[in-house]
Amino acid sequence: ISCEGLRNLTLEGHSSSLALLGMTLGIGALFARSIRSVLMDCQMNQYESDQDCPKLSPTKLLALTSPAVFFFGLVLTLVLEGLEPFFQIRQMSVEAATMLACSAVSAVFLSIMGMCLIKMLGAAAAQIAGKVNILMTVAVSSSFMGERLTLPFMVGAAMVLLGASVFERAKESSLESSAKRSWKKMASSPTYNTV
Repeated sequence: ISCEGLRNLTLEGHSSSLALLGMTLGIGALFARSIRSVLMDCQMNQYESDQDCPKLSPTKLLALTSPAVFFFGLVLTLVLEGLEPFFQIRQMSVEAATMLACSAVSAVFLSIMGMCLIKMLGAAAAQIAGKVNILMTVAVSSSFMGERLTLPFMVGAAMVLLGASVFERAKESSLESSAKRSWKKMASSPTYNTV
């Protein structure tokens, strides 16, 4: 998608440095999201390396992180846009207020579901599920909105699906080898042989 956007910008005569900045910011956002998912996974799931750490439910973790997210968003809005958006709230129409409320409810619901997904699948699998979401967006846009699928889009989609299948295969083989090691350890223990 990034390469296609870069091609379109250069064809329209725009500077490629702006597109490279956008691609860099996108990769940085992906990296930051991955780190956040791993940290949240460590707060919700039990791992051998952090036995003493208390484990939180998805809603407790969301409640813990929400004030920081709200404060960061508020500061970012004030720095980038000033006070003007806050003055416009009083002039908002009923339709716009309804859409804002629906957007807020949807954001809270999706945040809770994202936390539950990380809790159930773990950070790595949740990241892969997030990438499959992009494929669904492309499929809906091409089916219902007339978006044209290009070769780079299809190659990218195939790479996402290939990555997901490789990850699942590696995960299954890791679980199988872990189960075999546990079975061998249990079978060779003296308490197992005496029973």
